[in-house]
Amino acid sequence: LRHCMAHSQLLQNKLQDVNVQLKAEQQHVKIMEGEAKGAQERLEFANQSLNASQEEVEKLEQKVVELTDPDYRDVSKVQLAGIIATWAESRDEFKCGKCGQMMRDPHSLTGFCGHTFCKGCIVDHLIEDTKCPVCQRHAMRADLRPNHPIDQLLNHLQGGCIRAQALRPSEQALGLKPMLP
Repeated sequence: LRHCMAHSQLLQNKLQDVNVQLKAEQQHVKIMEGEAKGAQERLEFANQSLNASQEEVEKLEQKVVELTDPDYRDVSKVQLAGIIATWAESRDEFKCGKCGQMMRDPHSLTGFCGHTFCKGCIVDHLIEDTKCPVCQRHAMRADLRPNHPIDQLLNHLQGGCIRAQALRPSEQALGLKPMLP
């Protein structure tokens, strides 16, 4: 009987050990399920991001086709140049402070105020007056400097569209010729 009781105690101890191991394994399974669920959520998010990225790539590819394929273009190069020229004409920073037209050969009064004009307009003005036409500060012909950044920007934006206009009388007197594209 003692032997049976000892054997029974041994079996109960083993059963307790198995139950402890079973609970540990169940907790481990719950942890693994949680990690798997988190991984699944991350995978779903990654798939959504990938789909959104693919849609963006498709949109960009369509834009490239629209811009490069003549069959998809709505605006010809001539029309586009006209649109750009019209936009540039509407911008005050590209207009001469004297004549109000798009600047030709832009020059700035560097010594005093920095206002910018067509070279012909400001040269004509400074022959008759020694003040800036915009702010009335003292100005001299020696203070005139070419405004290369504006000139380059106008050349780039306009592609010469507006610059091919007829010369002003003062520009003709200086022997200048129209700037052609």
